[in-house]
Amino acid sequence: MRSMRIATPLLLFASLLAGTAAAQGARRSEWTPVGVSGGGSMFGPAISPVDSKRRMVHCDMGAAYLSADGGRTWRMIHHSQLRGNTTCRPVFHPSDARTVFSPDGWSGRLAVSRDGGETWSAIGNLPGRLRGAI
Repeated sequence: MRSMRIATPLLLFASLLAGTAAAQGARRSEWTPVGVSGGGSMFGPAISPVDSKRRMVHCDMGAAYLSADGGRTWRMIHHSQLRGNTTCRPVFHPSDARTVFSPDGWSGRLAVSRDGGETWSAIGNLPGRLRGAI
């Protein structure tokens, strides 16, 4: 009888551990990195008025990110194309979802992408740092 009193709690504890490990394994497989990370903050979110799945955000760690699926996944824009900015919000064109205007880092330059954020071109060199919204 004494062995039953010891074995029952041990079996219960072992089954709890097994269930917890299985649940943790399931949780691990549900989570995947989406690209927006680095421990910084996100600034200037923008959503296309034409296609609400197209979104853009800047990070204080120097990068800018785009999403084409409503924020489910994100793609970092290479710094050679566009650098992040925390003081000026990007904007999507009011009738062309693939055209985006954005500040380029702290340079005072404005950039445009006409292909959904794949490539960026400078369209101005304004005096001083851009602030607010474009």
